[in-house]
Amino acid sequence: MTHDSIAVFQRLCFLEGEWTGKFNTSDPRTRYTDILRCSVDDGRIHCSSAIHLNGEEFGRRNFEIWQEEGRVNGVWEIDGNRTPLYVCEYEEERDEFLFNLADSPTSLDYRTIRRIDMMNFITMEQIPKEGTSAVETLQVEYHRTL
Repeated sequence: MTHDSIAVFQRLCFLEGEWTGKFNTSDPRTRYTDILRCSVDDGRIHCSSAIHLNGEEFGRRNFEIWQEEGRVNGVWEIDGNRTPLYVCEYEEERDEFLFNLADSPTSLDYRTIRRIDMMNFITMEQIPKEGTSAVETLQVEYHRTL
């Protein structure tokens, strides 16, 4: 079985006192590089980006991730709709969290998995519901400053 695959990569960096980044996609219809607005306030990572198709904006994606009482929490927002990032699994050895993004922790809609390594990078991969073909991977790399 073949899948229509679109790889999306975001790279975050701390440059001249501000968090900035690039947004790239491998889809030939939307191949572009866009500035990603990013900030870290009180230990919360905020990211905002505009998605473009053939040169025109058609959506926005935002997410916020933070640690609270030894737990990682998050919110994913697409076009104004906010959805919690549900923690599915924690790998202690790698300090990674596996997230399920859905309408609820048991949603039957296609699931989006969020694997987060809070020290080095955030990798996000959407896994389609059985019978669908769209697969999208979003990788965010960020670097902390002391």
